[in-house]
Amino acid sequence: MIVRVAVIGPECTGKTTLCRDLAAHYGTTWAPEYLRAWVDLHPGREPMVSFDDTVAIAHAHAVGEEAAVADARRVVFFDTDALVSAVYSAHYLGRVHPDLTRLARLRRPAHTLLLAPDVPWIPDGQRDLPQGRDAMFATFQEALVGHERPFEVITGPWDERLARAIALVDGLLAAEASADPR
Repeated sequence: MIVRVAVIGPECTGKTTLCRDLAAHYGTTWAPEYLRAWVDLHPGREPMVSFDDTVAIAHAHAVGEEAAVADARRVVFFDTDALVSAVYSAHYLGRVHPDLTRLARLRRPAHTLLLAPDVPWIPDGQRDLPQGRDAMFATFQEALVGHERPFEVITGPWDERLARAIALVDGLLAAEASADPR
């Protein structure tokens, strides 16, 4: 059994770094956010992502998740997921494709780490919400509650985020081991 952990949050809260560091710590795999690759493949496109693109992006991300699961050891980390795609679709496009809503309900990780926007925002050419991170954080929190997904909020400086995430994942792995009848 592979424990699936999604790492989500507003822009520039350390999702990619935390996934990479957690995967290294546990000697396992992680799935990067597919949207970043999508944007790189479609430079200068307006709108950057269309309504129908949201479903294609979520499906491509799911393929990346499954590839990471195939090579994982005990735990795997996902840099965002279909629920994040749905939240951003609602934010940017004002609506969510029914197929994306379905994916967000079906593709449920065992646990989600929600990263708080209490670290500096660093521009990278793709990020565009430096003043909107608190509102997006609240929206993610509402979506997690609405989808009845277990989650923990991760706050603080980078090193504290990693330590807190490791403690939480250790707890998930211990619970999984004690529940395993083998």
